[in-house]
Amino acid sequence: MKTLGRLALSVLVALALPACKTAEKYAKNNAATAQWLNANAGVASIDVSGYWKSDDWGLSYFSQKGNRVTGHLGKYPVGGVVRGHTLYLAVTEENWTYYTVVAAQVQRGVLEGFYSDEVPFSAKDQSPITLLRTSM
Repeated sequence: MKTLGRLALSVLVALALPACKTAEKYAKNNAATAQWLNANAGVASIDVSGYWKSDDWGLSYFSQKGNRVTGHLGKYPVGGVVRGHTLYLAVTEENWTYYTVVAAQVQRGVLEGFYSDEVPFSAKDQSPITLLRTSM
């Protein structure tokens, strides 16, 4: 009976360890995201509130209060900041940042930049993104 109990305990420990590692990974991802956004926060010179369209991401909506931004890029929740004429976004799903975006206003109603699957944003692994302001 002791052997069966030890076996059951071993199985429970083996199943619980990956969950701890996952919680640690989430904590690191969230901390890296917050640090990146805080490092890029500043005084906003533009207001990105409203609807935007991207060929790759689809219809998006942002709400801006001060320099803080929330909303959706396509179907994905985002949180971010604006500094000057540049938007910095963390693209998340289920509390995990999958992409980071850096896009600058190149003309009224047009944001151009890049997104990366690195946190924080990395220029070595980036893809272009263009967002066009649209009305609903």
